[in-house]
Amino acid sequence: MRLHLDCGSAALDMNSDRTRIQAFSLVELFMVMTILGFTAAIVFPMVGRSLRGSRLRAAARETVMLGRYARSMAVLNQESLVLVFDLDAHTMALLTERSREARKTRTLDKVRIDWVEIGETGMQATDGQAEALYRNNGTCVPYRLRLRDEQGQTILVDVDRFSSATTENE
Repeated sequence: MRLHLDCGSAALDMNSDRTRIQAFSLVELFMVMTILGFTAAIVFPMVGRSLRGSRLRAAARETVMLGRYARSMAVLNQESLVLVFDLDAHTMALLTERSREARKTRTLDKVRIDWVEIGETGMQATDGQAEALYRNNGTCVPYRLRLRDEQGQTILVDVDRFSSATTENE
C-alpha cells in the first residue's frame, strides 16, 4: 500500500514497508548511565570541598571589609570607632568609641574566631571580647585574628596600623 499526499510544494510519502521505529538500545542507555555515574562520583566531592572552604573565605572577606568600612567611617565622620570581636558569640561589631553605639554587626556563619591579637604585644585573647581602635586619622591599632571553620581549616587575617589587611591560609 502506497500513500502519496501532495500539499503544494511539500510532498509526504508514507511507505509502510520502509517505516522503522528508531530508539536507543539498552546497551547504549547503560553506557550513558555509567559515564554519568563516574562523572558524578568525581565532581561531587570536589564541589563539596569547594563549598566548605567558601564559608571560611567569605568570613575572612567579611572581616577585611568591616575593617575597611571602619577606617572609612572614622575618617569620613572624624570620630574614632572600635571594632569589637566577640570570641564567644563569633560576632564582630563596629561601635562609636564615645557612645558605644553600634554601627554594624556581623555574625560569622559556621566559622568561629579562634583568637585575636591586638597591638604588637603578642598577647592573644581566646575568649570574651577584644577591641581594635580605628582613629579618625585613618590609622588603627594593628591586630591579627584566626578564623576556623567546622572542618578545622583556618585563615589568618593580619591588619597593620595603616588598615591594610592581608589573609593567609594556615
